[in-house]
Amino acid sequence: MPDKTNEISAFTALLAPFDLAGTVVTADALHTQREHAKWLVEVKQAHYLLVVKGNQPKLHAAIKALPWKDVTARRYDRERGHGRRETRSVRTLTVTGLVLDFPHVVQAAKILRHRTDLKTGNHPAERLRDHGHAGS
Repeated sequence: MPDKTNEISAFTALLAPFDLAGTVVTADALHTQREHAKWLVEVKQAHYLLVVKGNQPKLHAAIKALPWKDVTARRYDRERGHGRRETRSVRTLTVTGLVLDFPHVVQAAKILRHRTDLKTGNHPAERLRDHGHAGS
């Protein structure tokens, strides 16, 4: 990054030269910014999948409050390897009509991961990491 800039301010400049129409742009929580979402959809005619964490506390709380228990379509993956056992649960919701204050959001996903160290039986602190994802 050039001096006096950061990843957030460089987001549109970095992606501007590319034809993103119809593509899905994924980004980490740092780029879960309302202006980025608007720019991707309105200017570049792209879709997005953005991680929602503590940098968007109201959006994160709103996603956590969605009716996840009512979701019947779930995906479970179980893996063993690298000395650990991991289970991931993925749920998705169409959120059109639900109140999520974020531009162009139409779906939300919840990914829950449990990890167990097979040697010790311990669960690292991240074992119940709960990430919300917003997408257009």
